[in-house]
Amino acid sequence: MLLRGVCAVAVVGLLLAGCGEAPRRPPLQSDVGVPVDQSGADAGDVNDVNIVDASTVDAGDVNDVNIIDAGDVNDVNIADAGDVNDVNIADAGPALDAPPTADGALGDGALPVDAGADATLAADGTVDAGADASVDASVDAGADASVDGGGDVADASADVPRDAAGDAGCAGAVCGGRCVDLQYDPDHCGACGQVCPSARVCEGGVCRPGQRLAGGNNHSCALRSDGTVWCWGSNETGQIGDGTLETRRAPVQVMGLAGVVEVGAGDMASCALRRDGAVFCWGLNRTGEVGDGSLENRLVPTRVLGVDDAVELGTYGYRPCARTRRRGVVCWGGTGFVAMNDLRVIAGTEGIVALGRGSTVTCGLDRGGSVLCWGNPQNNIGQWGSTMTPLLDQPLAAEGLSDAVNVEGGVNHSCALRAAGTLVCWGYNNFGQVGNGRTATSVRTPTAVINLTNVVAFGAGFLHSCAVLGNGRAFCWGTNFFNQSGVLDTRPVLTPTEVAGLDRAVSIAVGGDQTCALRDDLSVWCWGGNRSGQLGDNSPVNSRETPGPVAFGSHNTL
Repeated sequence: MLLRGVCAVAVVGLLLAGCGEAPRRPPLQSDVGVPVDQSGADAGDVNDVNIVDASTVDAGDVNDVNIIDAGDVNDVNIADAGDVNDVNIADAGPALDAPPTADGALGDGALPVDAGADATLAADGTVDAGADASVDASVDAGADASVDGGGDVADASADVPRDAAGDAGCAGAVCGGRCVDLQYDPDHCGACGQVCPSARVCEGGVCRPGQRLAGGNNHSCALRSDGTVWCWGSNETGQIGDGTLETRRAPVQVMGLAGVVEVGAGDMASCALRRDGAVFCWGLNRTGEVGDGSLENRLVPTRVLGVDDAVELGTYGYRPCARTRRRGVVCWGGTGFVAMNDLRVIAGTEGIVALGRGSTVTCGLDRGGSVLCWGNPQNNIGQWGSTMTPLLDQPLAAEGLSDAVNVEGGVNHSCALRAAGTLVCWGYNNFGQVGNGRTATSVRTPTAVINLTNVVAFGAGFLHSCAVLGNGRAFCWGTNFFNQSGVLDTRPVLTPTEVAGLDRAVSIAVGGDQTCALRDDLSVWCWGGNRSGQLGDNSPVNSRETPGPVAFGSHNTL
């Protein structure tokens, strides 16, 4: 009997907090504490004037800093000249012969000099008004002030990083000559050159899914902007997480959860990832999928034992997984092929940067663009994306994929987004969920979904798949018995077909009998089966092929 299960969601291009909204990056602290030991010069014979303690020097905006001396200068303060603050010229020493060149510059070419008379220094340290000697210390806006080994300032374009405003100084890291915040930069997340895959956002130095919706077999969940989780639909095993077994035809808040950054809905259970790396699950627990060491269903979120450094959730079938900071991917629960309650570290997953969702098989994306799958050792319907015979929990590469940028899984089929914006799927295809225009027991290797380009979001569910294009339009294919593929006819949809009445979509959650999409205004729209209230709109209809808004209350948005 098939495992009814998990859905998957991917978002590309939209950065949303937690699962979908862009976390607000704290501003870079620019212009802070960059010591510069700058050699200056006097209009007359003074050379080698050392500027010390030049805090907050903006290499792009420094101009017209007057260095005053006519002989021996000691402790003259230059204050707030442009963006230069508290630059001390200390002990110029005796005047040296450094005749200016024809254009007024000193012999070493360091700074242009006014060829007028020498300035005189009054007793109070000010300049005689009659003096006109000055040094123009303006810096070309295209160059950065750098400090060489001798402590002098040179004109070099990449030695001192600039922040977003073009100012010198960097509180983050210098990657490729650019100042970046490793906590929030998706191209340098946690380390220079560590790029977050599509649909992932950089938060806290790790790549997290940019999704806020998750669809299970007959229930769905959403992450709101305040870090709380809300679910609706079937609740026969407690998968709604409100402490009851009552069906919920509109969203209700999951008990005891805050600070959540990702939510998942599976066959008859749900999970959430908290910002601190802890994972909580609730609902069906007959194979240990809640992860608390028991086999008792849980009506409220229960912490998964042994997982405290998770950065992403994976599978939500009978064997959930999580990507961790230190151990690669870990999985718990059972699928009939492994021991229950067995928290297992999956060897060879240390390079995984994104997890897909699935039930009997889990797939992940590595940094090189390959997709690795593990789980059910039978591979009887092509779930691994390979014609080879796999070993239990030994990742196997899906064949022919080296340019994947995201991966998602359903119950017995998976899909991957390629760099060119096209989609490939593999696995069980009895209702056309692979999207190649035909039905077959299995498709063993990644196969192109026909007539689909510019994909930015996608998901694989129980027996159907969906995708969102860059123009905000959504397409689905596969089983349509409850109109979950968005077509009134209940026959299988063998090729991607547009969902009528939906625009401005940015992500999509593909479940069992239902599908939900997030629009760019953070409203959620669902269609398909509604026998257990999966549409979340409090309506009594059995199914609906056109999307309708989920009733969150107030403005009905996340």
